[in-house]
Amino acid sequence: MLDEFANFCSNIRYLRKKNGLTQKQMAQKLHISENYIRKLEKGQIPYRLGMDAIWHTHIAFGVPVQDILGGLLEENQ
Repeated sequence: MLDEFANFCSNIRYLRKKNGLTQKQMAQKLHISENYIRKLEKGQIPYRLGMDAIWHTHIAFGVPVQDILGGLLEENQ
Protein backbone atom coordinates (compact mmCIF):
# COMPACT_ATOMS: atom_id res chain seq x y z
CA MET A 1 0.00 0.00 0.00
CA LEU A 2 2.86 2.41 0.72
CA ASP A 3 4.26 1.94 -2.79
CA GLU A 4 0.89 2.81 -4.29
CA PHE A 5 0.65 5.88 -2.07
CA ALA A 6 4.15 7.00 -3.08
CA ASN A 7 3.22 6.53 -6.76
CA PHE A 8 0.02 8.49 -6.27
CA CYS A 9 1.92 11.39 -4.66
CA SER A 10 4.48 11.49 -7.46
CA ASN A 11 1.79 11.24 -10.11
CA ILE A 12 -0.21 14.11 -8.63
CA ARG A 13 2.82 16.39 -8.86
CA TYR A 14 3.67 15.14 -12.36
CA LEU A 15 0.13 15.74 -13.66
CA ARG A 16 -0.01 19.19 -12.06
CA LYS A 17 3.28 20.29 -13.58
CA LYS A 18 2.60 18.67 -16.96
CA ASN A 19 -0.64 20.64 -17.19
CA GLY A 20 0.88 23.91 -15.96
CA LEU A 21 -1.35 24.11 -12.89
CA THR A 22 -0.61 25.77 -9.58
CA GLN A 23 -1.29 23.81 -6.41
CA LYS A 24 -4.41 25.93 -5.91
CA GLN A 25 -5.69 25.19 -9.42
CA MET A 26 -4.96 21.49 -9.00
CA ALA A 27 -6.79 21.43 -5.69
CA GLN A 28 -9.82 23.07 -7.29
CA LYS A 29 -9.73 20.63 -10.19
CA LEU A 30 -9.63 17.64 -7.82
CA HIS A 31 -12.16 19.07 -5.35
CA ILE A 32 -9.71 18.94 -2.45
CA SER A 33 -7.90 21.55 -0.39
CA GLU A 34 -4.65 23.22 -1.40
CA ASN A 35 -3.14 21.97 1.86
CA TYR A 36 -4.06 18.42 0.83
CA ILE A 37 -2.16 18.89 -2.45
CA ARG A 38 0.87 20.28 -0.61
CA LYS A 39 0.94 17.29 1.72
CA LEU A 40 0.57 14.81 -1.13
CA GLU A 41 3.40 16.41 -3.07
CA LYS A 42 5.63 16.14 0.00
CA GLY A 43 4.73 12.46 0.29
CA GLN A 44 2.82 12.97 3.52
CA ILE A 45 -0.38 11.10 4.18
CA PRO A 46 -3.13 13.67 4.70
CA TYR A 47 -5.36 13.34 7.75
CA ARG A 48 -8.07 11.72 5.67
CA LEU A 49 -6.87 10.03 2.52
CA GLY A 50 -9.95 9.02 0.60
CA MET A 51 -10.72 7.61 -2.79
CA ASP A 52 -12.20 10.96 -3.81
CA ALA A 53 -8.80 12.41 -4.74
CA ILE A 54 -7.94 9.33 -6.77
CA TRP A 55 -11.32 9.31 -8.49
CA HIS A 56 -11.22 13.03 -9.32
CA THR A 57 -7.68 12.61 -10.70
CA HIS A 58 -8.98 9.82 -12.95
CA ILE A 59 -11.89 11.95 -14.17
CA ALA A 60 -9.99 15.24 -14.57
CA PHE A 61 -7.00 13.83 -16.44
CA GLY A 62 -8.41 10.68 -18.03
CA VAL A 63 -5.79 8.47 -16.39
CA PRO A 64 -6.91 4.97 -15.37
CA VAL A 65 -6.97 4.45 -11.60
CA GLN A 66 -4.61 1.49 -11.88
CA ASP A 67 -2.07 3.77 -13.62
CA ILE A 68 -2.44 6.49 -11.00
CA LEU A 69 -1.56 3.99 -8.28
CA GLY A 70 0.44 1.42 -10.20
CA GLY A 71 3.50 3.22 -11.47
CA LEU A 72 5.12 6.54 -12.14
CA LEU A 73 3.34 8.20 -15.03
CA GLU A 74 6.40 10.20 -16.10
CA GLU A 75 8.33 6.96 -16.65
CA ASN A 76 5.53 5.62 -18.86
CA GLN A 77 5.32 8.65 -21.15
